[in-house]
Amino acid sequence: MNPPSKTQVLKPTKSATNLAVNPIRSLPLRTVLIVPFVVQIVAAVGIVGYLSFRNGQQAVNEVATTLRQEISDRISERVQAYMTFPHQLNQVKVNAFELGDLNFQDTPARIQRHFWKQLQTFDTVSVTYVATPNGDFIAARRTKDGSFVLQERTELTEGNMNYYAANNLGEPTNLVQVKPKYDPRIRPWYTAASEAKTATWSKIYADFTSKGLGITAAQPLYDESGQLQAIFGTDLLFSRVNEFLQQLKIGKSGQTFIIERSGDLITTSTQDPVYLIKGEETERIQATASQNAAISLTTKYLQQRFGNLNNIQQTQQLSFKIEDRLQFMQVTPLKDGKGLDWLIVVIIPESDFLEQINANNQTTILLCIAALVGAIIVGVLTARWVTKPILYLNEAAKNITQRRWVKTVEINRNDEVGELANSFKSMAEQLQVSFEEMQTLNAELSESKSRLNQILEAVPVGIFVAEPNGKPYYINSRAQSLLGQGTVDPIESEEIREVYQIYLAGSGEIYPQEKDPILCAFQGSSVNADDIEIHQANKTIPIEVWGTPIYDDKGQVNYAIAAFADITQRKESEKLVAEYNRTLEIQVTERTQELRTALDHLQATQQELIHSEKMAALGQLVAGVAHELNTPLGAIRSSAGNTSKFLGQTLSSLPTLFQSLSLEEADIFLLLLNKSLQKDTTLTAKEERKLKRKLVSQLEDENIDEADDIADTLVDMGIYAADDFLLLLQKPDQRTHS
Repeated sequence: MNPPSKTQVLKPTKSATNLAVNPIRSLPLRTVLIVPFVVQIVAAVGIVGYLSFRNGQQAVNEVATTLRQEISDRISERVQAYMTFPHQLNQVKVNAFELGDLNFQDTPARIQRHFWKQLQTFDTVSVTYVATPNGDFIAARRTKDGSFVLQERTELTEGNMNYYAANNLGEPTNLVQVKPKYDPRIRPWYTAASEAKTATWSKIYADFTSKGLGITAAQPLYDESGQLQAIFGTDLLFSRVNEFLQQLKIGKSGQTFIIERSGDLITTSTQDPVYLIKGEETERIQATASQNAAISLTTKYLQQRFGNLNNIQQTQQLSFKIEDRLQFMQVTPLKDGKGLDWLIVVIIPESDFLEQINANNQTTILLCIAALVGAIIVGVLTARWVTKPILYLNEAAKNITQRRWVKTVEINRNDEVGELANSFKSMAEQLQVSFEEMQTLNAELSESKSRLNQILEAVPVGIFVAEPNGKPYYINSRAQSLLGQGTVDPIESEEIREVYQIYLAGSGEIYPQEKDPILCAFQGSSVNADDIEIHQANKTIPIEVWGTPIYDDKGQVNYAIAAFADITQRKESEKLVAEYNRTLEIQVTERTQELRTALDHLQATQQELIHSEKMAALGQLVAGVAHELNTPLGAIRSSAGNTSKFLGQTLSSLPTLFQSLSLEEADIFLLLLNKSLQKDTTLTAKEERKLKRKLVSQLEDENIDEADDIADTLVDMGIYAADDFLLLLQKPDQRTHS
């Protein structure tokens, strides 16, 4: 049984979060105030330091990226501009021959003077010349000291290369050098232009005079028939490029170099050699074999990274380490569409950027440590200032829990804590008054709950209260007796009928959901049903149920109450009355049939007497007898009709009558009905009158009103003694007194 006064308290489960929080809750307030404050400061300092370091690293990466890109672009632009001049000069020479300003029938001196003038215009060019298919060669050359030398190889020189000094007018003067047996047609620049049949670059080679590395821009000239007329060439030495790279500032200690796809060095920004002179021969140096460790290791890294330098087809920004020092690198392909295909490599050590950043980080760390120490000191002092009055209030709260209302603490402060103390004092006074009122109300509430519980347990009907989720909230003892069990938890509202074995009367089926009084009550309807049975292990109990909704303050149904009563006796009485009615109808039918049979017999006899002349007088007698029989027969028919009408009225009022009778009175009423069914019909009218007078006397002795009418009724029912039925015949006040 769950009485309405019992309140179920749900205890929280111990989750992992609660287990982790419980130790924290036991920490002193000062610790709770100081530790998070310090943790926040430490976290803030750490984050600031970390962000400072990360921002420094990001700034380094961004600056390095920008610097690498700018330097690579600058080098690429300068080198491309530098490499453009030779081809432009070749095109000028081709234009001069095509326009007829120069021709191959001119003297070599005139052509040399024209080339000498071009060298003065293009100061980045060292040598410019022209060679013909028959082996003639005419050139003008710039020397290291800035003077000019004119070269000639014709039939007149017998295949030798003659070098002449040039005067201020670009005319040849004295012979300064002879190089025997020189054939320009076997030179790399000549063969490259012949094969390409367009402007192209030769392979890098060692210059004759300076022994330095150079490259030739070559361009062929064809006549209208497609015959090769000449090949123009302009030599470019990389010394000027080397000077530019050495003057270029790349961070603090950055370097740059240009290499071919084969790995041979072309030029660098350092003083390290890119070729070796062995006697009369010039030997180029591979970048991996450079004396400069940065150049050598960088090239090896690129070869390991890409497998082959030919695989580098676009700009790459990379980073790697040399002796555990991070290096930022950018490699950029350099192409011009005329056969030029080099790689520009820029290397910048990370240390070039970190020096100032590291100094700033050290300053930031020192400032953070100072701020942390200061914050801890301020936090401790602040925590003490905040917690001291709170501890006083805690002591006062403990006094209140022990009902020591007068032991409060005065805190003379004008801030929020002082206001809290004043509010706390006022709250304590109000709590004292409220506590006393609460004790009085609790006593009254306890008494009210006790009375309500007694009332619910005393009512002779079952009371079943359910919550909206179907959980039984309260079941009184009478309901438990009828249901055969108490509360069952947990169940849904739709499961109540199955759990408590609620069936539709006489069907053996679970009671329909749409007619369930409890479900109807949850829908806001008050219903009554008397076609319900409770099936227990060894018996079936018919019940009548009244379902009613219970509303809260907002008009929402929060409970459903079902009151139900055992109507077993009422059902048995209804069954007995029905049986009595059927028996009475059978008796009336049988007596009517007997009278009809007798009437038919008399009528037959009358017919015989009428036809008999000798029996005329007897016929008259039979006619009189028939007349006399028809009169009671009509009375019997009328009595049967009235009896049927009376039975109909009586049966409709029997349920109300049975509800008003006690168990003992119902048993007496059933005994009265059984006696009436056993009526003795052999008594004469005289005997019935004698028994009636005796019955009237007995009823009057018992002070029963309307004794004469009751005696008539009992005699008609065949009951001639009222000893067993006096309790039923008495008025309610008489029954109570007796």
